[in-house]
Amino acid sequence: MKIKILVLSLFTLVQSSSNAQISLRPYVGLNYSGFYFPKPDFYNDYSSEMKTQWQDEKDKFNYRPLLNAGFHVDIPISDYFSMETGLRFIQKGGVYKDLEDDGFGYMLKFENRMRYDVIEVPILLNYNMEIGDAILTISGGPTVGGIVNLRQKIAITESFDGETYSETFDTKEDAELKNDLLSEINRFDLGANLGVRLDYYNFSFGLNYGSSFLSIAEDTVDEEFVPYFQNYQFTVGYKFELD
Repeated sequence: MKIKILVLSLFTLVQSSSNAQISLRPYVGLNYSGFYFPKPDFYNDYSSEMKTQWQDEKDKFNYRPLLNAGFHVDIPISDYFSMETGLRFIQKGGVYKDLEDDGFGYMLKFENRMRYDVIEVPILLNYNMEIGDAILTISGGPTVGGIVNLRQKIAITESFDGETYSETFDTKEDAELKNDLLSEINRFDLGANLGVRLDYYNFSFGLNYGSSFLSIAEDTVDEEFVPYFQNYQFTVGYKFELD
């Protein structure tokens, strides 16, 4: 009996969805991306000085503006709720900066600009509210994706007694280095996305927060710094109603 009721409920949901108007929304925008680092399991065993050193090292990772674009399909399931999925290209990453100065004229600057190109499929549940001529949508759900490419640009600058030496490594110009880096990371990405979107007639404006459940580090056991993607996205799109 319970199975019969469940089947009838699903059938009713599909029927109501098929009678509602499905929309397609291509979009493009900025992704302000960086990393977050959970405290290691043995963090409580650190001394105060070690905790400060850990925090200082974490603060060397900075956010950077990148791009995201894609298209989503919105499938109504009731007057207020809809399911949303699609395909998107999103660049994730960040910048690591370090500066060492021994106080005797020697200085070392290190910078690594990291970018990971990811293809993602979101599966979102939307709550939609009409506000005059606009529709406000609150959404949330999981995302599944994979890293398809990366670029790292490493700049090292040393100076001593007025003399400066600089060297740059760029995976755009070094395919072997890029392949080595790709082989050392976890390329599968699983995360969550929360956001709000305002649709005004056919135009849409969205703000989203995304966070990964899986680290890009291949080995996370007993590691002090385990990076996870964290992203803040702004998008502009145009909605097409499908018959």
